[in-house]
Amino acid sequence: MGSPPISRRPDREARIDALLGELRAEAAAGTGLPGGLRGDEAAEVFRRGAHVGCRIYCYDRLLRAMDELRAVVAEAEASGRDAYSGTAVVAGELANGRGRMGRSWYAPPGGLHLAVLLAPELAPERMGLYPLAAGVAAAEVARLYLPQARLKWINDVHVGGRKLCGLLAESYHSARHRQEYLLLGLGLNANVATFPNELDGLATSLSLELGRRLDIDLLCAQALHRLGLWLGLLHRHEQLVLEAEHSPEPPANPVVAAFRELTDTFGRRVLYRAGDGDPGAQATAVDIAEDGGLILELEGGARHTAHGGEILYLVGSADGQ
Repeated sequence: MGSPPISRRPDREARIDALLGELRAEAAAGTGLPGGLRGDEAAEVFRRGAHVGCRIYCYDRLLRAMDELRAVVAEAEASGRDAYSGTAVVAGELANGRGRMGRSWYAPPGGLHLAVLLAPELAPERMGLYPLAAGVAAAEVARLYLPQARLKWINDVHVGGRKLCGLLAESYHSARHRQEYLLLGLGLNANVATFPNELDGLATSLSLELGRRLDIDLLCAQALHRLGLWLGLLHRHEQLVLEAEHSPEPPANPVVAAFRELTDTFGRRVLYRAGDGDPGAQATAVDIAEDGGLILELEGGARHTAHGGEILYLVGSADGQ
């Protein structure tokens, strides 16, 4: 499937699946569920997010994990079916990793390089909440080990201004069935010991911060578990929004609320860039909108809500991302 893998690792696939099952069993027993939900509400969240990690494919090395997901889709459609939403691809390293705006992404051995295939369930105007939910899930995993880790909009996780984890979302329509998918890619610096000169002072890893190596399979299971929970909450909220369509007080979005708790973006002076080649505009990050957009206050007091692009911290951060 896709770029030729050096080898597939069914042993790791089985171990990640078993670890994921253990984490879900603990959550079902009443521990670790966001929002403290219980009973039928908790069961609904679990059901709506249980597809994440339904298929897990592990490889020692790939060109791009997202390209492998596209190959999974093509193979499924060639067999006359759609691909399974929630399918995950994990690579020990990526030879041609890509980040936001097509930039090269450093993805050496020792990192968690994960991509998840999703069939979107949100209304088009709320699709921007998917990468936000992925960022919340990634931040929660990082904070299991480094409680000081924070989120920078949209979904970069950093520690003291040094990037720890980056995420990428790509929309995709399959060639044969024209099925819409969302590809979510996560790169977490887990056991990365050194970085290229151009990333010196801009990136860090869990192992460098903690002084010990971590279990990458457990990190992967934790990431899939938290992503499943937050997608479950997001999809449950979507149903609540539809049911309260004519209500003057729509239900609060739990992903937006969690982002507000985890971010250090608000109140900062930032440079906002809409895309590659855009010189950007300075603004103050004020808040996040209910659809995941970043509310910026421009010079003169006018406000603009950004949906996409990136921000660079101008004060109080050295991450440069």
